[in-house]
Amino acid sequence: NQLIALLVTTVGRYDEAPETMKSIVPQLEELCGLKFDPRKSLKNQLLRTADKLCQIYNGTDSSLISYIPENAQKAIHLRKEWYQSCKYLTFENIILPVPQNYDAVLTQLYGDYMTPVQNTAGHDYPFYKKQTNSVIEKITEKISNGEKPFII
Repeated sequence: NQLIALLVTTVGRYDEAPETMKSIVPQLEELCGLKFDPRKSLKNQLLRTADKLCQIYNGTDSSLISYIPENAQKAIHLRKEWYQSCKYLTFENIILPVPQNYDAVLTQLYGDYMTPVQNTAGHDYPFYKKQTNSVIEKITEKISNGEKPFII
């Protein structure tokens, strides 16, 4: 498990300090008993190696589970029992299966997930930029013509 965490941590820090991460490749190769191909993406090879190691462990010897690429650098402990059964909840216009103990899962992943976070962007996508600018332009035009911008 520590080797998997080391591989994934190396991937996570690769973009910040690629030369430093490349310098530990010989130690990783020795620990893993393999040779990374310098012509191929090191990040991809590290993740594939971590994935292969994860497949060795099928979870029978542990009460915890994890999504390694996301959680290797965090202290996230998800209990296997939380996922052993599910229930169905309605979300907008669909019904989704969720872990029976979804509250514990969400609390472990996000902390106080029920408290809304203030001042976050809603639909601040480039896709809406054109429509937003068009609405602002129309409202400005109506106001400058002495019209009310909205029908009330």
